[in-house]
Amino acid sequence: MTLRQLHYTSAPPGPDGSGFRFTAATADTDPALLRLAEPMLGYEPPSDAPARPTEAELAAFPVAFAFGLLPDGTGVLSRTCYTGADYSGRYGNFHAHALLVPPGTGLPDGMLPVEAWESPDWQSDTPVDGAPPLEVVRRGDRLGLRRLTSFARSRAERLAPFLSDVRRLFEDERAPALVMVEAGAEEVARWIALACAALPPAYAATLTFTTYTRRPYLADRQIVGVLADAEFGYASADLGHQFRLHHCLGGSSSEPRTDPWAAVAARVWLAGRPELLLRVSADAPFDAEALASGALREGITLDGAGRAAGVQWALRHPEHGEVLFWQRFLAALLTEDEVGVGVGAGAGIEAGAGAGIEARAGIEARAGIEADALPRLLDILASHWPAEATEQLAHVVARGVLDGRGGAVPVRLGSALTRESCLALARKLGPRLTERLADTGTPPDRLLALLGLSRTLGTDLAGYPPPAAPGVRLADHLLALGTDAGPTAGPSAGDVAAALSGHGARAVRSTLLDRLNDVALSGDPLPVVPVLAELEAALDPAELADYPHLRAVAAAGRRSQRSESGLRLMNSLVREARWQESADPSVLRTAFLLTWPVERPSMDDASLLLAQTSPELLAAGGLDEQLARTALAADAADPDAPRVARALLAALPPGSGLHDARQRDALNLLLHADDIRTGHAESGFTAYAIALRDRARPLDDGLERRLARNLTARILSGTSPERAVRPGVAGMMLPDELEQLVRHGDAELLATYEEEARSTVTLDRLRRDPRHLAACFIAWNSFGGFDPAWDRTRLRLLDQFLKPTVRKLPDTQLSEAESHLAFVDAGWAERWRHWYRPGLARRWGRRRGAGAGGAGPSRSWRDADPGTVEAHPGTEEH
Repeated sequence: MTLRQLHYTSAPPGPDGSGFRFTAATADTDPALLRLAEPMLGYEPPSDAPARPTEAELAAFPVAFAFGLLPDGTGVLSRTCYTGADYSGRYGNFHAHALLVPPGTGLPDGMLPVEAWESPDWQSDTPVDGAPPLEVVRRGDRLGLRRLTSFARSRAERLAPFLSDVRRLFEDERAPALVMVEAGAEEVARWIALACAALPPAYAATLTFTTYTRRPYLADRQIVGVLADAEFGYASADLGHQFRLHHCLGGSSSEPRTDPWAAVAARVWLAGRPELLLRVSADAPFDAEALASGALREGITLDGAGRAAGVQWALRHPEHGEVLFWQRFLAALLTEDEVGVGVGAGAGIEAGAGAGIEARAGIEARAGIEADALPRLLDILASHWPAEATEQLAHVVARGVLDGRGGAVPVRLGSALTRESCLALARKLGPRLTERLADTGTPPDRLLALLGLSRTLGTDLAGYPPPAAPGVRLADHLLALGTDAGPTAGPSAGDVAAALSGHGARAVRSTLLDRLNDVALSGDPLPVVPVLAELEAALDPAELADYPHLRAVAAAGRRSQRSESGLRLMNSLVREARWQESADPSVLRTAFLLTWPVERPSMDDASLLLAQTSPELLAAGGLDEQLARTALAADAADPDAPRVARALLAALPPGSGLHDARQRDALNLLLHADDIRTGHAESGFTAYAIALRDRARPLDDGLERRLARNLTARILSGTSPERAVRPGVAGMMLPDELEQLVRHGDAELLATYEEEARSTVTLDRLRRDPRHLAACFIAWNSFGGFDPAWDRTRLRLLDQFLKPTVRKLPDTQLSEAESHLAFVDAGWAERWRHWYRPGLARRWGRRRGAGAGGAGPSRSWRDADPGTVEAHPGTEEH
């Protein structure tokens, strides 16, 4: 392949004219190509250059070394230099020497355009023999590896952003051109050489550039070199959209951007190993992972993004290479990053060498790598390679776990260490590991990771057993998981069980079990059930030997799906706890609470439990209080609650249990309420009930309702038929009890009294028994003025309940009721007539000279005077 040559400069008059023109061209060169190439060969000297330079000053003018493409794909490689005065003595002349590269081809011998920088084949004058075609272009000697590496290190902070912009030139056809502000054309040529070495050969051969121009806006090249005084605006649009400006002299530049490939390529150049770029780019253009793997294999230190790319490659190719490959790879991966230098540090690592592991940086130095990436890498490499290949990574991962930056303990951490290395690491990390485990601020997930690390390294065998303190914190965490206010994240019981398996965590398991046992013993064993169900698989059955409470809890967890319930279940839990009464009576209470965690036992179960348990054990095990609560919390209509209360009080006389006086009073109140209901309560039962209730408060709602209903129903129903009473109304009355009820003035009791008075039971009595009608009339006209609440209650009952009832009764019953009232006192009969026949009563009153409302209600039914019953204020009887 031959290259056509062109020479262009200012020449004296000749056949082709005078001034700037082609002074020589290879024969048969198409004139159209000459016209297209001519604009690419111009030159303007720097604005601050001397107008009449000397020979010495001419050498300082920048050389415009350029490569461009014509529309037909012909490449134009040119070197233009300033020559001072032309043939006429006028300054401003330049000489351009250009080579035309045919479309679809390249320079001979695969030479890249940039490699022709300062080639000895370039000429600064038109040769006398014209421009014969060239067969070979010799490479220049100004872009050698040493010079380029030195230059890359001097521009280290700009190298990765520059390469990132170069990459974009070939990935986006709309990518802006790169403008390089440098001290001279030589520096720009070096930038271009750095870029070409990083690019795939096919891309590098088409990269267009110029090392110098005064007018970058007119330079149609991908990389444009300028001096500081170039005609460039440095506007925000220039820096952000039209160009990517790299001002290498300290001026304003475009916002730097980089990517993993560019970061790795920069480190490769900084290490002086551009052949790695060529090797990788030929097969995998811009593949950051492949390039990172090659760099790490050669011991080149990478930044965080490069290491992350290397880790991803290793995760996908764990079977690649051999032991020495991975030793070198991991040594470079884990070497501390020397910012801006990145000199390779992995050369010379021998197989099996452990030297230098202690000097590796902590995992925090590997910024950019995900927290779990190195542990995952260790796991997958340890499944393919022996510990000699992975131990240095295992050391770093172990430190990462210890310092809280390494995620969970890899499953294969132990197999990734030789026995000697594992023991040495245990001795090294043991003190710090113990300290971290004892720190009360360490969160649960970190505790598990640390415990897993301790188990893997066997620090107890190295003299640093894990402290017991984490057991309490792990137990509290697991217990909190089951509550609404518990943590939303953290290890599960299964995670804890896995971390605590093995001999090394025995002390931690022991304190965890102590804590769970304390919670079960404290009176709320239910939260322990799911926790122990998960942990039980990691425990040796012998470890529960000293924990009968936990054995009962474990049995409850295993029996949760069975059909056993009630007392049968409780007895089963007690048996499986292998409980000894004399050793720990409180196990009975734990079994009780596990059997009835929310609801209470039935009264039959409570009675059977009382029957099978001695009074001493009831008190010692706390079942006296549990059974008392069962009876006291019963529904107000439960007929068996008094039976349990009576049996409990009989089994535990004062001084032998039920030490809470209020609870004992409440049980007695329950019995008294039942006696009131059955009519067995002695006279004065109302005052006694109220006094006993006030001592026993606060009461369960059921007991409050039971007492109020039984008491008021008894007062309303009168003397028990079983007792010998006087005939008539007086035999039915319980005036002393009603008086005590009224005098106490309890609003709730009076409300219940009114509710019972209005009930269908009372209504049925009133309709059937005139004596009861007379008794209610007397009762609701008595004790007026004792209590305002009672006055309001009795008046409502008289006006809103009794009077409508009376009006529906036949005259015979009303007359009989009046007869019963007259038997008590004639005045009551008159009041009765006045009350239910008010018009007639008023006429009788006028005849007797008395006002209709002249007499108020009596203070007591015993000394009642004839008169009228007060109506509600503002009302009038007709």
